[in-house]
Amino acid sequence: MSINEPKDSSYYKLIPLEWLSDATIVGAVVRGYSSGIAEFPDLYEPAIAAVKSLIVPLGGKFAMCFRAIAKQEPQLIFEEVVTFHGEEIKTNLNVRQGVVPAGHYAFLILPICNENEDYIRRRADSIRGLLTLVAGHTAMLDLVFEQRFDLSKPDQISRVSKVVENHVHPNTWRIFSTDTLQAAKEAFENCPTEIRSRAELAFGFIARSTNVIDQSSRYANIWIALEIAAGGNSALKKFLNSLDPAFAKEAKRFIDTRNNLFHEGRHPTVNQTDERFLCACVVALILRQIGITDPAFNDLVKERLISRAAYE
Repeated sequence: MSINEPKDSSYYKLIPLEWLSDATIVGAVVRGYSSGIAEFPDLYEPAIAAVKSLIVPLGGKFAMCFRAIAKQEPQLIFEEVVTFHGEEIKTNLNVRQGVVPAGHYAFLILPICNENEDYIRRRADSIRGLLTLVAGHTAMLDLVFEQRFDLSKPDQISRVSKVVENHVHPNTWRIFSTDTLQAAKEAFENCPTEIRSRAELAFGFIARSTNVIDQSSRYANIWIALEIAAGGNSALKKFLNSLDPAFAKEAKRFIDTRNNLFHEGRHPTVNQTDERFLCACVVALILRQIGITDPAFNDLVKERLISRAAYE
């Protein structure tokens, strides 16, 4: 390696030795998080014990440790930006030399078996969330780096590129007319502050679902936005059931998906057509609050009924 060639510190040695002889484990993910408790064994040891006790029902192996990095270490930084060229999606990658700053870190190590990427992400999120529950927000504060290893090639570090979803064309999301939106602008100037605040918060939760691959997070944020826009869960149910006499079955499907997620912990199965409709409902609810309806939304409801009938 030349003196000017980018360098990358390896954390391969954090992988448990017993994993190396396990034929079902083909690789490992090593994630380093900045941690405010890593310096205090009297804090993190009981926290890890709690995680190991409560995470068991989820299945799957994992390892955790807390370490200090005495001085900054070289770390390659991969910056990915998605750009659009017509209907073509491109992922642009920039690799540059960076560092892992000196400090205290929580390391999470996950095995790579036959699970897909979605499983690995959920597993990491659940462990991070659980440690936060029992040790606070600083336990695994910021993800500083992630490394991937093929156990047969310990000297090579790899990373997973950003997952890019095949989004539907933006034109298909255009529902409300320019006249409707202009009328809304004028109505908002004179409506109660409560409605404006409700709209702002609902739109913020929709933003939280943008570019998020995890369907559970997306659906949860969209549903929260719907409830805020409607003024509560009961009001939202009433709204969905009032859209059309034939819409009751479709409304029930959305409500059941919400209940399965919030009450039974079942991941939702939805597509962008579902999301497009529910996002239109957020706007329709806000418009209704200020006394505006748009025939285009009624057309969308009828389109929805026709497409579902064809699907079934």
